[in-house]
Amino acid sequence: MGLRDLPTMTKSALNVLDANRKGFFLMIEGGAVDWAGHANQPGRAIEEQIDFNKAVEAVVRWVQRNSDWDETLVIVTGDHETGCLWGPGSGVPGGNGTWTPLVNNGEDVTPGMQSNSGDHTNSLIPFFARGEGAADLRAAAMKADPIRGKYLDNTDIAKVILADMR
Repeated sequence: MGLRDLPTMTKSALNVLDANRKGFFLMIEGGAVDWAGHANQPGRAIEEQIDFNKAVEAVVRWVQRNSDWDETLVIVTGDHETGCLWGPGSGVPGGNGTWTPLVNNGEDVTPGMQSNSGDHTNSLIPFFARGEGAADLRAAAMKADPIRGKYLDNTDIAKVILADMR
């Protein structure tokens, strides 16, 4: 951990923004995971995701110490998927075209996986929301995927947030 890692920058931003009596909006991006996806570097993507998870943990701790979930909304998501990461042997040309899950190879061992693209994909990505306004986001999930169920388009997230701020 250095002076410029994402969790440290997150804590610093919260420390500065907390002085605003009217409240604040903070967006934190773990952008290097995108670069790792483009470069098909799953080990680097894991490192970046761990760093991002620590930043999210810092935000949750801040809410628990300095605010509460009745006045604070925390959203964790991404803007897109990159790399089409699946389990080994997935979607192999000339194969059976199946997509297999990542393989848990045990603690401290890189999971079995393969990248299938170096670009952005249209794969759904996780979305988590907790606190004031989270129910509005759940209610706005009107699109449906036959496997994963209801989901939000990323532009719908902004529309809900803007409506709630009025």
